[in-house]
Amino acid sequence: RYDSRRGAFDWDFCMKLHDRGAGLVNKREYYRWRESGVGFEIREGNYDVPNKSLASGRLLRHKGEEVPVRGYWGDIGTGPYIAFGIETEETSLLKTFNGQYSKTAQDISLYNVTALFHELVAQKLYTPAQVPAEATPCQITEVEEEEEERATAQEPEEESRSPGGGRGSRSNEGGPDFLCPKYVKVHFLPLNSTTEL
Repeated sequence: RYDSRRGAFDWDFCMKLHDRGAGLVNKREYYRWRESGVGFEIREGNYDVPNKSLASGRLLRHKGEEVPVRGYWGDIGTGPYIAFGIETEETSLLKTFNGQYSKTAQDISLYNVTALFHELVAQKLYTPAQVPAEATPCQITEVEEEEEERATAQEPEEESRSPGGGRGSRSNEGGPDFLCPKYVKVHFLPLNSTTEL
């Protein structure tokens, strides 16, 4: 029977996500999303304060009258993983062991969003930093300042692009060369706006 919360979560997970090709979404992270509304836990911490940035108002009928109600009206059944968490160009994130993916949709979303912002700013393909084979996670490598200065002095300076010639245009002389896509707008909200949403 699918009349309990966990049963409804399982039904949506198996019938809506996995049957439609979203096999990368992990059962544990999907249940966490459905139970608490937290889609991504990047750092260890307490996620006890609600994120009101996706909340919006709506008029609903209650006993024949329209009543304003505030809440999340997005697709709670699908979850936030569909946008960036089920496809990637990095094949190492798609490895499977014993029929299970080794990375979760959260890992793939983090990689895809990082790559997206890197490519917008740097105007080149994102390649994650590779750990050398001989280095171990607890090994500290020391670099002398003189070696670092020689390495940076040997790197050729990039030519500045003309306003119509490259992928982006220089917004100000002496400033960074940012990519200015034609149909993309980024709006930065003030820090106190989440309490007012």
